[in-house]
Amino acid sequence: MGFYHGLIGSYLHNGGLIVLVIGRSLEVTPAIVGGLFGIACGAIACVAGLRALRGRSGPPRPEQGHPFLRRYIQLASGWLLISLFGFAAIAIAEGWGGVDVPHSIRGGARHALTVGFLLTLILGVGQRLFPVLGHTLLAWPRLVVPTFVLIGLGNLLRVASEVAATWWAPAFVVMPFSAALELAALSLFAANAVRTIWPAPDPLIRNGQVTTLSRLAILLTEHPWIEDRMMAWGMDYVRRVRQVPSELTIGTFAVTNRFDPDQTVLRINTELQSRLETPTRR
Repeated sequence: MGFYHGLIGSYLHNGGLIVLVIGRSLEVTPAIVGGLFGIACGAIACVAGLRALRGRSGPPRPEQGHPFLRRYIQLASGWLLISLFGFAAIAIAEGWGGVDVPHSIRGGARHALTVGFLLTLILGVGQRLFPVLGHTLLAWPRLVVPTFVLIGLGNLLRVASEVAATWWAPAFVVMPFSAALELAALSLFAANAVRTIWPAPDPLIRNGQVTTLSRLAILLTEHPWIEDRMMAWGMDYVRRVRQVPSELTIGTFAVTNRFDPDQTVLRINTELQSRLETPTRR
């Protein structure tokens, strides 16, 4: 997040919160509305400064997380703004318009904040945080997109059905399907998290062959002799660093050294096979 965006957002948020508390205590409608709009504008300033709203520079690297994960932050930010301005609109309707806002509309605004913003943010950050904490890669990166689709559709269906139920009672029949979609998203996230914490053995351990997603540290631990071969190929990275990061993949390692990843994997596997066929080779 940009420094000035965060600073402005912090001032607007805290100023709005103070005004809101005073307004609620004294039951002053302009203060309540002003406080809510201050909080909402603070959120806009913070969202505008998020780096996740902009594309990532350079080629994608699995160590940086799935590129699609930034979509979670974007979606969560959208739900945050919708919920905050929804609360402000409810305050205006009740305070100045004298309208008794239905419970279903209030519920839609709350759901946009709790599940739309908070849960979507947790799912996005969690799928990036678990690999970082474990110094590994996300176990099943292909689940990132379906998890996003399920939580996005579930939130949209829930909020839309709650608001629509104010004028169209059959919308309540549709509402439970949103819970099924959200639970499916949570199930995929939980499965991915568990598999990331307790990963499957590396392909090198399973079948003696590496892939572009195999980790360099495991290769060097299992076959330390291959370090000399790599340096002979011109891969000086292993000479420069004191310790190879455990999450560094062979594909990224090859790109860093300006080598073709697939050709590097083929070259390494050829060396491994040759070593297997001639165990006494030095």
